[in-house]
Amino acid sequence: MKVLLVITKGTWGGATKYVYDMARSLHESGVEVAVAYGPKGELTTKLEELSIPQYHIDGLTRDLGFFRELKAYKGILSIIDEFEPDIVHVNSSKGGISALAAKLKGKKVVFTVHGWAFNERRNPLFKLIFKIAYFSTIFFSDKVILVSEALKKPIRNWPFTKKLTVIPNGVRPLKPLAKTSARKELAAIDPTLEEYLKKTWILTVAELHDSKGIDTMLSALTTLREEGAELPHYIVIGEGDERWRLEKLIASYDISEYVHLVGFVENASLYMKAGDIFVLPSRTEALGYVLIEAGMAEVPVVASRVGGIPEIIEHNENGLLVPADSGAVFAVAIAKFLTDKNKQKELAKALKDHVKEKYSLENMVSKTTEIYATLLRG
Repeated sequence: MKVLLVITKGTWGGATKYVYDMARSLHESGVEVAVAYGPKGELTTKLEELSIPQYHIDGLTRDLGFFRELKAYKGILSIIDEFEPDIVHVNSSKGGISALAAKLKGKKVVFTVHGWAFNERRNPLFKLIFKIAYFSTIFFSDKVILVSEALKKPIRNWPFTKKLTVIPNGVRPLKPLAKTSARKELAAIDPTLEEYLKKTWILTVAELHDSKGIDTMLSALTTLREEGAELPHYIVIGEGDERWRLEKLIASYDISEYVHLVGFVENASLYMKAGDIFVLPSRTEALGYVLIEAGMAEVPVVASRVGGIPEIIEHNENGLLVPADSGAVFAVAIAKFLTDKNKQKELAKALKDHVKEKYSLENMVSKTTEIYATLLRG
């Protein structure tokens, strides 16, 4: 069996991590696998280290444009001709181009949905374009994998329900750094952290994108300050096009001393224990890889009650759930955790037990390869 995994870009994020984990697992099991994508990024180096073949597709970007799409379509056709996969597994909202090319070449197509871009805060026209793109990709696909049950709801009236199956994301067992070591290593990356190693840290690992709601946490910090509490330090690991706006907000809120935008960090999951609390303030989230990783590291979690997050976090049972876009309520939840260490430990332990049982990489890969095998037999 030969599998071609396709994603829009090689920069790191949840979908990219999924593609990398699938590629590595298939490669280790003896399956011939290759990865195709547009702009290079962290994925490029990681695949090179594993000697997994990779192809770069000119024209495949997040931006829309007729000539870009045409160029990407021709590039994918060429890659399919060269690699000759049995399965083309697409992983982006622009997967319709890949799915169409694969179907015309007589290949089986699997589409994994990592979230609906039309759920994000966008121009209505772009939302419509994304809906058409998703509809087309599903139409050309033989099987569609959703990473959470929540993803069924926005398309419950679409005519493709028999193609859908839910396979949650999974991660390998983690061996995170101890708290002190994790903090020291992050301080080596961002020296501004050096003098705060013994302070309270709140950690977020996320792309700096509007959908991740980092600005909500900045608002929560201002609420905590107004209540006279000693502000915790907010450490954000990740990079993205929202950095400039977040930096302006940090300055306007006068909290520069307490917010540290560390940028992209290799193997960020190793540093989960650096935070006393892990926070994911997303406005939309298909599932949340980082919540699984935080759970594996046994760190208490506060997260938005959106998308697939409640499938991982059950309020007051293994974490705290908060309405999205509500900095004031996030502040209340964080304050509650900071004053109750026993509650932190209790919920963190419950979350670890939950994610170890339900969100293993082995389960994700085995169920996905079963789909590959079934399609090839059928």
